[in-house]
Amino acid sequence: MQVSFGKLLVFAPDMALVDDFYGETLGLERIDGGDDFRIFQGEGFELIVYQCEEATTREGYSTRAGSCICFSVPDLEAAMAELRARGADLIHSEPQIGPNLRYAAFADPFGTVHEIVQLGD
Repeated sequence: MQVSFGKLLVFAPDMALVDDFYGETLGLERIDGGDDFRIFQGEGFELIVYQCEEATTREGYSTRAGSCICFSVPDLEAAMAELRARGADLIHSEPQIGPNLRYAAFADPFGTVHEIVQLGD
């Protein structure tokens, strides 16, 4: 079997908050949508958000099995400051060090955790 990258998919219970967070806070362009879904365009990717019944929590991030979308940024500290200014729920107050990258985790209004990452040595 040969696989390649397809689409990014997130579930969220409130489409109005989806528009606000993924559109305004993260700055993604909404390119399609209906009553129960939204499609956003980022640089080189599409993010689909489908409506679900209930939110999750950020508890257990990185200690329980799960997935995480990592959004690449050129300047991690500047991106963290911008997310803070836009009211995002940052999990890390300082950049974290990973293999060949630095990162900071944040949660959307529904408890789904994502990360911003700055690639480099």
